Amino acid sequence: MACFYILNELLKWCCPKENPQKSSQPKKLRPIKVLCIDDDQVNRTLMKKVVNNISSNIEVRLAMDGSQGLNMIDSFKPDIVFLDMLMDKMNGNEMVKKVQRRFPKYIDRIAVVTSLDSNSKEVTECIFMGCDYIKKPISPDKIRTSVFKILDRYKLRSNLNQEI
Repeated sequence: MACFYILNELLKWCCPKENPQKSSQPKKLRPIKVLCIDDDQVNRTLMKKVVNNISSNIEVRLAMDGSQGLNMIDSFKPDIVFLDMLMDKMNGNEMVKKVQRRFPKYIDRIAVVTSLDSNSKEVTECIFMGCDYIKKPISPDKIRTSVFKILDRYKLRSNLNQEI
């Protein structure tokens, strides 16, 4: 009986069992941070709903103009920024130029959302600086495609696949 006990203790020591709780639980990943900047409340709400439907591992914040958006880029540090091109206080093109000066690493995380054609001067400048472009009317497919494109650029797409 003593031999069995010693053998059992020796096996526990040299061959520990894996903790089933650790191996069965998925690794917790930080949420993808998305900032939506639009001066129209309906558009902000719609964009938030569409983005939240992509994954439960997304945190969405909203800004109602370019000034608030710049402050939130500084404090929230988003992975993706959806930016309306036509806003009153500071249009999207002005904001992109300010982001390029103040936060250059965020320039290719921006997707400008506009009814303007891609060959308009404003949109062409944003695309040339590295922004993505989404033509209105928006659709879940267009938003999803833009989200995946930007996340793939930073190898963050796998964060969407995990539930926290």
